[in-house]
Amino acid sequence: MNTALSIPGLACSVMASILFGIAPWYIQQLGMDGYSVFWNRIIFTALILAFIVLACRQWNKVTEAFKSVKVLLLLTLGALLAGIQWWLFVWAPLQGQTKELSLGYFLLPLTLVLTGKVVYGESISRNQQFALFLAIQGVLIEVFKYGSLSWVTMAVAGLYPFYFIVRKKAAISPLAGNFIETLIYLPAGIGILLLSDGLTKAPLSSWQGWAMLIGLGGLFAASMLFYLMASSRLSITLFGLLGYLEPAVLFLIAVFVFHEPFSSDQYLSYGLIWGAVGLTCAESIIAIRNQAASNNP
Repeated sequence: MNTALSIPGLACSVMASILFGIAPWYIQQLGMDGYSVFWNRIIFTALILAFIVLACRQWNKVTEAFKSVKVLLLLTLGALLAGIQWWLFVWAPLQGQTKELSLGYFLLPLTLVLTGKVVYGESISRNQQFALFLAIQGVLIEVFKYGSLSWVTMAVAGLYPFYFIVRKKAAISPLAGNFIETLIYLPAGIGILLLSDGLTKAPLSSWQGWAMLIGLGGLFAASMLFYLMASSRLSITLFGLLGYLEPAVLFLIAVFVFHEPFSSDQYLSYGLIWGAVGLTCAESIIAIRNQAASNNP
């Protein structure tokens, strides 16, 4: 895991959070059940990624991965872990559990920071410690309000760190790895949709319908690629702290677009979270500027 600070890494993290945050809204516009959305997402994401792989001339990296049993086994395990998250991201908003999903992403940065400390021995700066303190207070308020953690929340927060550990061990480019992970699901997706008439449930009555499904694939392809590129360019601790932007966006979508209930105490919890994100970004930008100044006296 690259521990160096980088503007591209920060930018990729922000873009991933924004794209993932608007995904629940986009899914709602399709007017499809979660079952059909999930498998259509697999098919159209695979098509988009295949085009990007060819355009970026990374097909050789894909073929090299297929020659390594170790890499294929790791990517298969990664696909299983990622597939659970892909399914939850589609299923939860359609079941009125966007906030449970959001809470999972609130806990995820904490489990990622813990992973960075325990697995990779990463250090945490004083500012990051304070940002972590703010974030923990916000998370505790949310957990106390819920009284307990749903299985959706625990699946998001508990499984994603293992996914990033597996992807690091695979040592493959984000684009090639994500494409292969999607390919693993592709035959099942095509077969299931054809047998269940899943494609007929898609909004394909006009070119706008096809455009929306292509957009679905593009949205998830881009968001996952930005996510993986950020994880490869930042320490897992910094990557985790920046991840708090995603649940903040998810929460705004849940409240202002889906009109899910919102209590006054959440102003405090989310204010603490946004404070943690702002402090982390500010420290990172200052560190990058100082690093650039030292390299160019």
